[in-house]
Amino acid sequence: MAASRRSFLTAWGVGGAAAMLLAACSAEPADQDPPVPVTIAVTYKNGTLLPNAEQVNVVKGATVTVTVDSDQDLRVHLHGYEEVVDAEAGVPTEFSFVADLVGSFELETHEPTRLLAQLIVRDQ
Repeated sequence: MAASRRSFLTAWGVGGAAAMLLAACSAEPADQDPPVPVTIAVTYKNGTLLPNAEQVNVVKGATVTVTVDSDQDLRVHLHGYEEVVDAEAGVPTEFSFVADLVGSFELETHEPTRLLAQLIVRDQ
């Protein structure tokens, strides 16, 4: 085999292998579905919270929508994500975010201080 052809094949083999390795590392598995969106709906009426501080499990990357319906003005805070939303009495309030942090996060109000939900975000 001529030296120039051997050099070309060696270079292509190394470059081709590197390109295939890079593609394999950066591509998502074909059988992996996108995370399912999650809705957290809480109602605060006459001092009663429904549901009462439930634990909500979410897969990292999912879009989470929080809906708050209250009979009094509330400031809603999602710790860790630092989302703060003012919910006006009698007006359902909604906000969304992508759960891109793994861990346990409290969704709460500060006045009155109430735990609305515990968000648990896990890797896929």
